[in-house]
Amino acid sequence: MTTSIFFIPSVNLMGSGCLKDAALAIQSHGWKKALVVTDAPLVRAGLVGRVTELLGDVARAMGCDVQGLDADAAAVLCQQAIRDLAADVDIPAGVGQLGAKEADIPTLAANAMKDACGLTNPVQPSFEEVCAIYRAAL
Repeated sequence: MTTSIFFIPSVNLMGSGCLKDAALAIQSHGWKKALVVTDAPLVRAGLVGRVTELLGDVARAMGCDVQGLDADAAAVLCQQAIRDLAADVDIPAGVGQLGAKEADIPTLAANAMKDACGLTNPVQPSFEEVCAIYRAAL
């Protein structure tokens, strides 16, 4: 089961702001919407914790019928609703659509690890884990 994390300017969810800030550094046209990343390494790194249970509430608030669904099924429904909404309002599906390339990943990861938002993360990911998150988001 994968879990979506939302990167929204001025909102930091579980320390994800460090990834958003580093990704925004690669673009040059003032992109300030949101970036949605769906990535299993976030789960393995322990960065999402209780988010899966909360995604059912998000899905309900987005108008999805979650009645009778368990937390995992509601989270999957929510993820699809978020992807659909993101596509509808032209939010890039990953850092690759912002112009990032494989060669940029070490710099992006290093910058993400230096970002102050990462200090609030309950689990500190390794450099390799941050690189894996970016690779999944290309």
